[in-house]
Amino acid sequence: MPILTILWKFKYWIAIAVLSFLWLGQIAYTNHLSGKLKVADAKCAERINKVNGAYQGAINAWRTKVSTVETELEAERQNIKIQFRDIKHETQKVITQRIYTDCKLTDDGMHIAEAARIAANSRKSAGPM
Repeated sequence: MPILTILWKFKYWIAIAVLSFLWLGQIAYTNHLSGKLKVADAKCAERINKVNGAYQGAINAWRTKVSTVETELEAERQNIKIQFRDIKHETQKVITQRIYTDCKLTDDGMHIAEAARIAANSRKSAGPM
C-alpha cells in the first residue's frame, strides 16, 4: 500500500507527465504523417506534370490552328466589308439617279399600260418567297 499512497500524493504530477507523453507522441505521429504526405504530394505532382507534358503539344497545335483560322476569318470579314461597301455604294448611285423625268404616253401607250395594270392586279399572288 505504500506505493499507492505515494502515487496518490503526486497524482497531479503523474497526470501532467502522462498527458505530456501522449502529447509528444501525437506530435511525433503527426510529423511522421506530414512527411508521408509531402512524399505523396511530390509523386502526384510528378505524375500530373508527366500527363500534362503529353497533352501540351496537342494543346499548342490546337492553339496554333485556332489562331490561323482566326486570322483567315478576319481577312475574309475584311473582304466581305469591302464588297458590301462597293455594293452599297453602287446601289445608292442607282437609286439616286433619275432615269425618267417625264412620262409621255400616247393613247396607244396608255391603253397598253392600263391593260398591263389590270392583268397584274387580276393574277392571284403565289405567296411570299
